[in-house]
Amino acid sequence: MADGNFAGGDGSVEYPFLIEDIYDLSAIRNNTSAHYKLIKDIDQEKFPLFNNFIPIPTFDGKLDGNGHWIYNFKTTGSGARGMIVSLLGNSMICNINFSNALSSSSASNSNLAIIVGEAFGNSILKNCYVYGVTSSTSTNNVSASSGYGLIAGVLSEYSSIKNCYAIGTVTYSRNNSSGGRRGGICGRAQNNATIENCYSRVIVNGSNAVGSGLVAVVSDDAQVINCFWDSSIESRTGTPGTGANQTTGTPLITEQLMESINFVEWDGDYQEPVGDEQPVKTWSIVNGYFPRLFHQIRNRMMMVEPRDNTEITDINFGYIVAGGQSAIREVTLRSKYLLDLEKIEVWWNRKPTISPYTRLRLSRTIEPFEELEVIQLSELELKFMEEVKFYVKVSTDEELDEGGAFDLNVRVTPK
Repeated sequence: MADGNFAGGDGSVEYPFLIEDIYDLSAIRNNTSAHYKLIKDIDQEKFPLFNNFIPIPTFDGKLDGNGHWIYNFKTTGSGARGMIVSLLGNSMICNINFSNALSSSSASNSNLAIIVGEAFGNSILKNCYVYGVTSSTSTNNVSASSGYGLIAGVLSEYSSIKNCYAIGTVTYSRNNSSGGRRGGICGRAQNNATIENCYSRVIVNGSNAVGSGLVAVVSDDAQVINCFWDSSIESRTGTPGTGANQTTGTPLITEQLMESINFVEWDGDYQEPVGDEQPVKTWSIVNGYFPRLFHQIRNRMMMVEPRDNTEITDINFGYIVAGGQSAIREVTLRSKYLLDLEKIEVWWNRKPTISPYTRLRLSRTIEPFEELEVIQLSELELKFMEEVKFYVKVSTDEELDEGGAFDLNVRVTPK
């Protein structure tokens, strides 16, 4: 545990500061122009002295989440704005996931979100995911220029949000009908800002201020390109601009958000390669499932949240095998409902046609690999909020074509 001293690096592009706990994350405020990279998942609840994250006032460096997750992020108070209050010129936040996050403020004049309150000056938010709640609790009047969302509150001055998605709730209790704007991704996009290849499944509460499932207000040459929101959850469209690409996104019902044909424009987007890796697609888009960011897959982490104790939760992920007769992938199952789960299974969503002998097996250990068809969680002595690590093996009697892509599902069955 680095405790605010970082696990390595010098803050340069080549050697970013390495973040492994909530103290390191907070220490960004001491050098806001440096480069940072997460090397571990962070659960704020595991740090009792950090039960309320104090927002970082400004940031003009680069924070690469490296595909990792921040669980139970919480920042509340009279002036809370998000993890970062203001994202400034040419900065970037990318490849980061928030689960069960809360950003709440009772201030009467704030821009509010989980990641950043406001983004300016060519700043970039890309490849980010948020599951959480943004809550404005003040009853005082507020300017209509304020914005509330899950990714950002206000997006302005050529800043951009690209390849992000959000699930959760944006709540608002202000008492004037002309008050702050609320959207699933962000509240306002203005002054040549851009939102591209994003979607949201967000409930926008509050009866007064302008609200929308994706972005409430688009103005001053801002653009929204290839973006969607779940109109089965939130029907309001907000206030679009009058120019080209100045919509507030496209409403789709829940079932349409699971149809791959609606995301053909996203399919050609690739992430930057890491080291000697080959470029991979930014999105995992599989018909019958909501789009997911590929870094959530390739970083070997899955967050499984059964909706109740009667349903089967099917989690889809892509799987890449590049030559060879077998490949093993590590998966981490993390759920607050873990004690209520019975078993883990895997099966093909799209079985490869390379070989009829291709097989799937499971194991709790990598050496030896147990070759199980089912992992019985009920037989394990698990503790509340404990993680279960297991391994998925794809094997065949024949040489696999390089780059063969398989789609697998993980089925988690409650007791």
